[in-house]
Amino acid sequence: FQDRVEAKYGKAKSQHSEYRHVGVDYKIAADGRKLTMKQTKFVEALSFVEIPKERKKQQEEDCTPEEQSQFRSSVGGSAWTAKTRPDKAGRTRELQCAFAKAQVKHLVQANTLVKELKATAEYGLHYYALPAGPFRIVVISDAAKGEAKASQKPVIGYFVLLMADGQILDGPANILDFLAKSSPRVSKSSLHSESIAAVTAVERAIRIAGFLE
Repeated sequence: FQDRVEAKYGKAKSQHSEYRHVGVDYKIAADGRKLTMKQTKFVEALSFVEIPKERKKQQEEDCTPEEQSQFRSSVGGSAWTAKTRPDKAGRTRELQCAFAKAQVKHLVQANTLVKELKATAEYGLHYYALPAGPFRIVVISDAAKGEAKASQKPVIGYFVLLMADGQILDGPANILDFLAKSSPRVSKSSLHSESIAAVTAVERAIRIAGFLE
């Protein structure tokens, strides 16, 4: 395979068991039964938005063009960590909803998110060899209004998990997919928002099941 790649694109570097690709560090255990994905170096390089002490008191004030630029840059960096940090994906998406007209409070929230990411920079995704099949796909979904209240399009999120059939939810499971995004549909109630998230998750799970068959 490497020979074919090099024949078309030139000299290529080959890495095995431990390597970095687009900011994500991959490590395969010696016995091949565990894969770890982290973005420690990328997270450590994230920067904070500069907010003077007096400016922090003006929470409801609109951002200046310079602050807006810093805000988008900060949140954009945090969004890239969603490749391995689903625990922060929802918060990041809520901040992205404020891109059009950010306020000082959003700058503070962006810095808080970066601070939390840096404090847990070693966190990531861990994939384990599961017991022998059969397997089942499990979905977990949620929805929140957050910064999307004005548009009435909630932020929805889900996990699609693979686990051994018959095991309980606190057993070994591998994440096949996860997402946090604004709903494509308007919702005026919590029940409707949760239903949209659940249906979106199940639709995705059905597609993935088809790929695995």
